[in-house]
Parts: sequence; structure tokens; C-alpha cells
Amino acid sequence: MSTHLEMYAEAGVTLDRLLAFLAVADAGAFVRAAPGDVSRQSLLNRQVRQLEQALRATLFERRGRGVVVTPAGAQLRAALEDLTLGLRGVSALGRPAAVELTLAAGDGALQWLVLPTLGALKGPRGEALGETRFTLLASSDAAADVSSGVAHFGLARERALAPDLTHRRVGVLRFVACVPRGLASAGEAPTTLGEAMRRCPWVEVTGDRAALEAAARAEGVDVRPALRCETFPQAAQAVATGAYGAVLPAFATTALAGAPVDVLPLAASDVEAPTLALVGRLRALEAQPTVRAVFDALARALQSALSPPEMRK
Repeated sequence: MSTHLEMYAEAGVTLDRLLAFLAVADAGAFVRAAPGDVSRQSLLNRQVRQLEQALRATLFERRGRGVVVTPAGAQLRAALEDLTLGLRGVSALGRPAAVELTLAAGDGALQWLVLPTLGALKGPRGEALGETRFTLLASSDAAADVSSGVAHFGLARERALAPDLTHRRVGVLRFVACVPRGLASAGEAPTTLGEAMRRCPWVEVTGDRAALEAAARAEGVDVRPALRCETFPQAAQAVATGAYGAVLPAFATTALAGAPVDVLPLAASDVEAPTLALVGRLRALEAQPTVRAVFDALARALQSALSPPEMRK
């Protein structure tokens, strides 16, 4: 055993205590990590305290009956997840690799962009990637979930990323205005976006208001939302009822196929089109070739899905 590992072992960093930390971090509370077992709950509490003493770091912040990982706890969780992937990589040598991966993204991106691509992932020459099982996580900050170890991959808007993350650009998030046919102008399609915005009741997505606000500003319209939703899928469902218009990601129109809805383009100069990126932890990608292969294959599939129709082969 190397000197630095001996130091941590002597200090009290043991496998049992690390597993106790992971159990509580995953459950979000000592009680939920061992439901109905008071003695086990007490043991977990003691093991986590001993681990915190050994590492000289606070791993959890107590909130009511639950816990939230601290920055130190998030770093430890990510390091243990990387170690787990590395061990699986060693185990997979000489036989087809089977991996379990968690992918975080906004609910709309998961439904309309990620799900249609997962079933057909292939390597760069069309080869199979081995057995891969995904867990999808609806997230408001996918990059943070990847950095903290909650997810292996994340689909997020490109921005300044943590140094432990790597990313692949997958395309531009374009927006369109979706208006139920006849809602804006007595049975006829609206001739302009401004006309539609003046005449229709509109849906606002509370976590992503920028596109609607920018479109209204560009048209010189003061839009007062008649309905507020938390997610783009909820907004699309509102449009499908025929009672509301909404500004949605262009890929959301697949959910409205066949519905009597007019899709009006937004000028690129009027509405910011952020770049989407697939992000992953660098150490996790380096630890297991299969994970890197799945990451690259997913990035290619998302790039294809987001590219304009005329650019697809």
C-alpha cells in the first residue's frame, strides 16, 4: 500500500465508512438510508462522523430530518463514483462491457431529444456498444449534477464549466412560436408573430422565460402570460388543448404533430439561441473505455437530432 493510502487508512477512511456515506447521500437522510432500523441508523451516523473526522471535512449539512451534501461531500461522492466506474472497467476486461449510466437534462430535452436517440446508439462505424442501461434524471442544472457525481452525463446549455468536466457541443437550441390554429384570428392562421402575440393567451415557462420575453420585445408586444408552467412539456400540453400559444424549443413540435397548430419561426436576431453541450466528468470517461464510447455515440446522435433537416444525411 502506498504511503498516502496508509495515512488515510490509519486515520479512519475505511470502505465501510465510505459506503455508509454513499448510502446516506443517495437517500438524503439517515432515516431513509435504513428505514425502520434504528440501530442501523445510529451506526450510519457514527460511521459518517468518523469519516468526517478522518477527512477533516464536513460532508453533510443537516436540514430538518434530512441532509444535503456539502461541497466537500459532493467532491467525495464524485471521486467514489469515478472509482466505481474504474473498478467496473477492470471487471469488464476480456468480456463485453455492461455499464449503468445516469443522464441528467431538462424534462423537455429528455422527452423530445434524448429518449428518441437512446435505443439506436452505435459506435463510429456502426458497431454495438455493449450492454448499457440508462437512468434518466430530470434536472434544472445538469452540469452541477454531473460535477457532484449525481449523474454521469448531462445535457446542458454551454457555459463556463467546472475543470473536472469535459463537454461536446451538440447543437443550437432554437425556438419557435406555436399557436393553435384559429385561436389568433377567427379561424385563419395569423399573418405575423406580432399579430399572434397580441391576440392569443400565452403560456410562460417559469424557469425559462427569456425566449418568450425576447420574442415579445422584438415584436413590440406587452405579453401578460395567461398561464404559467414549470416545464416545456407542460407548455406543449397547454398548446395541444387549443387554448394557449407558447414559445417552445423547435424539437418540441414533435409532440404537436397532427394537432391543428401553426408553427411560426422566430428571428435568430430576436431570440438568443444557446448552444447545448453533452457534459461528463473527465476522470469517469478516462476510467472506462465503454463509458467514453457511449458518451461519444450519444453526442453524435444528439448532434444529428439537433441539426437542421437540410443538413442531415
